[in-house]
Amino acid sequence: MTNKVYVLSSSAGMGDEFRWWIEGIFTDPIVAEEKSRFITSKSKAIKDAQPSYDDDDWFEYYNKYSSDLDFNECKITEYELNKLVNYDTR
Repeated sequence: MTNKVYVLSSSAGMGDEFRWWIEGIFTDPIVAEEKSRFITSKSKAIKDAQPSYDDDDWFEYYNKYSSDLDFNECKITEYELNKLVNYDTR
């Protein structure tokens, strides 16, 4: 069993609308990287396919795909498990 996990997080928006969320937790860094590439390419395809701002369907499209349209990046963070942590504050 591995003693590391890889947390894949994504972010979207900016300013007061900026947000991070966890896409998944993986034991294999290659799988985490593949998922990151998939999310990034999916978001890019949605951005590229969006109707023009003047199109009546734009607001409906934006509401459906806002996280993809506002997507910034994916980030993979490695965490080591089974470390002894002392939470005693006395």
